[in-house]
Amino acid sequence: MAKKILLVDDSPYILRFIGSSLQNDGYEVITAENAYDGIERAIKANPDLIIMDLKMPNGNGIDACISIRTAPETCHIPIILASAHINELVIKDIHLWGINDYIRKPFTPHSLTEKIVALMR
Repeated sequence: MAKKILLVDDSPYILRFIGSSLQNDGYEVITAENAYDGIERAIKANPDLIIMDLKMPNGNGIDACISIRTAPETCHIPIILASAHINELVIKDIHLWGINDYIRKPFTPHSLTEKIVALMR
């Protein structure tokens, strides 16, 4: 059975491009276009990993990660924060928010896949 990845991003391009790349790598991909929908889909779909954008409509990625991390149904799911807005302050506090790793946009599908594989071991 394919591992399930929830991809949460407000960019249709990112959802299509990264989603397609992950599907080509053999993952089942679920998408959400905002933080609120991302939380709902995480609870309903129980993915093996979540890739979360930082800045989105209907809540930001950090608040969504905290909600996901504190819910009993989803607290075990690894989370990668993906954003162009990752700075030293974000990196310093990343683990306080329940985020396992981060990747700066723009990134290559290969660099994202490396992080996914490392977290799913």
